[in-house]
Amino acid sequence: MCRTGCAFESMIKMLALLCIVLSTACSDDSGSEVGEDSGQARGDAGDAAQAMDSGQAVDAGQDAFVETVDSGAATGDAGDSADPLTTELDRLCDAGEPWGENIFVETDGWIVAEVEDGHYTGGDDRWRFFDTPAAGNESDTHSFSGAGYYEWVRDSKIPLSGTIVNNDIVFFDIYIQTPGVYLVAIRGLINAGNNNSEHNDAWLSVRGPGEYYAFRTIGGADQFAYPDEEDNKAGDRGFFKAYTKITDRWGYESKTVDFGDYRIYKEFTEPGLFDVRIAGRSRFFAIDQLVLTRDPDWNANRLSNRQAPVNQTDTQMIHRCN
Repeated sequence: MCRTGCAFESMIKMLALLCIVLSTACSDDSGSEVGEDSGQARGDAGDAAQAMDSGQAVDAGQDAFVETVDSGAATGDAGDSADPLTTELDRLCDAGEPWGENIFVETDGWIVAEVEDGHYTGGDDRWRFFDTPAAGNESDTHSFSGAGYYEWVRDSKIPLSGTIVNNDIVFFDIYIQTPGVYLVAIRGLINAGNNNSEHNDAWLSVRGPGEYYAFRTIGGADQFAYPDEEDNKAGDRGFFKAYTKITDRWGYESKTVDFGDYRIYKEFTEPGLFDVRIAGRSRFFAIDQLVLTRDPDWNANRLSNRQAPVNQTDTQMIHRCN
């Protein structure tokens, strides 16, 4: 009896112990799935926030965050790198292509260059710079533009062949963005007397690819002239004799061929760097601006254009090589 009862009692105790063990195991598994996963999720969220703060991409928000980082990098790159035009102008400067420190950049079909911003290395016994109003013919109201003007003070009627050297020339480095045909004009002044055929001209040349020519229409017929040795009534060696007939004020009337009144043009067939040269010819002829324009309606002979200088800051930019 004791043996059977004791055996039964032992069995009951073992079953109770097994239930306790199994209950603990079930409780531990449930806690693991809920408690540990929940903690892991909170840990992942914390890690994600920390990674975002440190600038790293993480799983859930990676695509959006990477896009933000890439966008910022692109913005930075755009800010640090120059536009193609500036890059090209800097390349030309570094290569020593321009004559001087300034490149006049065509903008919207215009170039307006003050002569003092050009490149001149000769002494004041050739082109002399003045920063006071021209005496005699020029009033304060319609005086020079910019900081001053050049006047040729050497002998008059300097022949071109064999005489022009760099010290006789004011150079202008120009960069054409928009190819086409441009009118070329000097804002000049006869600064001695009232004879419109004396002290009234300079040599003018535009170098580089494209045709450089003079043109007029008379009697319904188009007539052309070229600055070469075979047509030396207009010029020689790539220079036109550019004259004015205005005697009482600064004017943009640059014509060529004696008594022909041809206007001067340059056809730029491609974008790029070109140079314009003004060399002395007539004593007491003063120059204030160089103008190139594609505007077909701009009439250099209008009174308003003869009197008022074109505003340089409204028409183009200057790239500095220094």
